[in-house]
Amino acid sequence: MDVCLVIKRRLEELGLEQKDLASASEVTESYRLSKLAELQRREELKRDLAGPPAPMFGEIRELIVRKCVPGKTKQVRAIFEQPPFGELERV
Repeated sequence: MDVCLVIKRRLEELGLEQKDLASASEVTESYRLSKLAELQRREELKRDLAGPPAPMFGEIRELIVRKCVPGKTKQVRAIFEQPPFGELERV
């Protein structure tokens, strides 16, 4: 939800301006804008963090496999190839 857009629409419906809202809230116009922007950024951050993380890039996976003990390379590669977001990536 875009809080700024909702407030803007409501002000238009009431025939008011941002300065009227600031006056009614007993704050300056710039204070109100910064608070709204902060709330919107928080909502976007929550929405971004709510989804599952993306899997590592292939280059990173290969780098990790190259750093493995030679006897464990096949085992580590198999773990990476199972799900799109593998066991090692969750660590």
